[in-house]
Amino acid sequence: MRSETCELGPGLAMPDGGGPRCADDALLPSSILVGRKRELFEITAALQRAIHGHGQIVALSGEPGIGKTRLARELGNIAVSHQAKVLWASCLEGGQPCPQYWPWRQIFRAIAREAVIDSDAKAAPQVARQADETALQASANGEAPQHHGQLLRFDALSEGLMDLSREQPLLIVFDDIHAADDLSLALLGHFFWRIADSRILVLTTYRPAELRNARGLARLLLESPMQNAATVRLGPLSVDEIDELVRPLLDKAVCEQMAGSLARASGGNPRFAELLVTDGVFTRRNGPIDPMLHAV
Repeated sequence: MRSETCELGPGLAMPDGGGPRCADDALLPSSILVGRKRELFEITAALQRAIHGHGQIVALSGEPGIGKTRLARELGNIAVSHQAKVLWASCLEGGQPCPQYWPWRQIFRAIAREAVIDSDAKAAPQVARQADETALQASANGEAPQHHGQLLRFDALSEGLMDLSREQPLLIVFDDIHAADDLSLALLGHFFWRIADSRILVLTTYRPAELRNARGLARLLLESPMQNAATVRLGPLSVDEIDELVRPLLDKAVCEQMAGSLARASGGNPRFAELLVTDGVFTRRNGPIDPMLHAV
């Protein structure tokens, strides 16, 4: 896959902390976004291209706690502020893999819920029922439907989303796609072939070390039929960025003295750095409780 960069047009600005926010709990930030300017620019540029009718596929890759979901939420807020609809699905529930088609059922049920309020979304209830029927048929005997019938259902579900995108741009997020079942990946692969000329951005997040179906996911992400697809890899935060992240949790003077120590102990992982502070490993006044924690 390749990653494109472009200048953001005047109609799509980077966030400044203001503007509309999505009411969906999935998009409510759990902490401030520190660093990630380059990564946020890349995925915001992909959103801009999608809004202008050039469908996009972006995969956020990185270890647990590195900030994939947090970055996806930030993009969701940007999408909402530019009148795009955000559909969010998680492939994990309580840390465990979910049933067949689980992420897709979340997507279509969210559409159906909105259709109760929005009478213009005429196709949504029917598409949601099709999603449930597809899942039920697949789980009846634990096997995939026959190829012909599966293809027709996949096409109908994909077309339902395409119809919605003609009315409003879509950002569709699949969080923790590494845990998705084979049939969900198969439907996603079919969908990828349909969106090149659509107003749809598909954003996935995954942990490279925890690929449940490495071959299937690699085929989707690395052998996509689209040129406008990218993998964005999230690395560790710098010492200065860790300092900025935990500064609200610590005394400023102490934070400046121990930022390097905290960055080393956390490996630059923002979630781990926050946990080291909030769990009392690094205290407000005493710094690291035990020097051995530098090797954690």
